[in-house]
Amino acid sequence: MDCAKSGAVPYLRNATDGEVIRLIRRPRPPVTYKVSMSEQNKPRNLRTALILLSIAVVFFAGVILKHSLFAH
Repeated sequence: MDCAKSGAVPYLRNATDGEVIRLIRRPRPPVTYKVSMSEQNKPRNLRTALILLSIAVVFFAGVILKHSLFAH
């Protein structure tokens, strides 16, 4: 085991003569993302967009109605 020694620490030092074991890990392969939209996904994406748009419109209309009906 290493022992602590007082003194200045050099910029480059000898790493404890093999007492410290370094774990070697294999590098991960680069991640590739496919950004292609197939013809099969276009209707699904359109349907999801319309659902989210309708939720936003209903929420916005509800806020407007609340402020117009319950305004002091």
